[in-house]
Amino acid sequence: DDCIDQIPETVVSSKVFTSDRVKTMFDIMRKSYIITPPTEYTGKYYSERLGGKPYHVLPNMVWSNILPKSLPPKDGPLRIVWAGSPSHIGDLTMVKEPIIRVMDKHGSNAKFVFMGLSQNELASIFGERTKEIERVEFVDFDDYYETLASTNAHVAIAPLVDCEFAKCKSPIKLIEYAACGIPVWHSSVGPFKGSPWDGVEVWGTFDELIGAAIEEFKKDPHIWMEDFERDRVRSKAYLTENDIYININKWEDF
Repeated sequence: DDCIDQIPETVVSSKVFTSDRVKTMFDIMRKSYIITPPTEYTGKYYSERLGGKPYHVLPNMVWSNILPKSLPPKDGPLRIVWAGSPSHIGDLTMVKEPIIRVMDKHGSNAKFVFMGLSQNELASIFGERTKEIERVEFVDFDDYYETLASTNAHVAIAPLVDCEFAKCKSPIKLIEYAACGIPVWHSSVGPFKGSPWDGVEVWGTFDELIGAAIEEFKKDPHIWMEDFERDRVRSKAYLTENDIYININKWEDF
């Protein structure tokens, strides 16, 4: 996963993946019989740089039928979750202004819940506005899905900077949100293209999208919850359409 030879400076791992380490990783791939990327795009990317190295796409899998589901409240503010490690600071920074516009325009009617960054990391992006954000600690992967679901978000956001590094990613973030039953507004970039929510101009009109959702929520929370349930069904459909449930067959065949 990812594009190890084109990691942006805004990504923390760029400090770890030095030129020597990247060279070593490419040497290992050259010595292998086959590489197993999560997407066709990533497979072609590496194959071209490895002299036509054979590859076999093994898509991401999530056992969504056993994962906990988000249970958003039927009153109070609209809860908007973003989850990511420090390697995604650049993606979150990209939508700083749209997020602040929502804070300014909608105040206590919208609550951002950011999971995975430290207080200092959030402050490096949002400064004094950090105190308006509900922060959830970074957790080990064993506790990730339970923690994500426990944010009880009405909707998730998944910004992604448009660059080669991002295009080599997999759609795992959309899959994770969908598996926890959380609808997601996201950038239309690379692996995020083609989801049920693709094609929506999100960040330029983010405050308007949130405003419309808040008005619907305030007008009749029960109807909103019905909409949420419909989106949860759509999330499940997204998983099914992308063969998330049957990807185990591709692994077994491999």
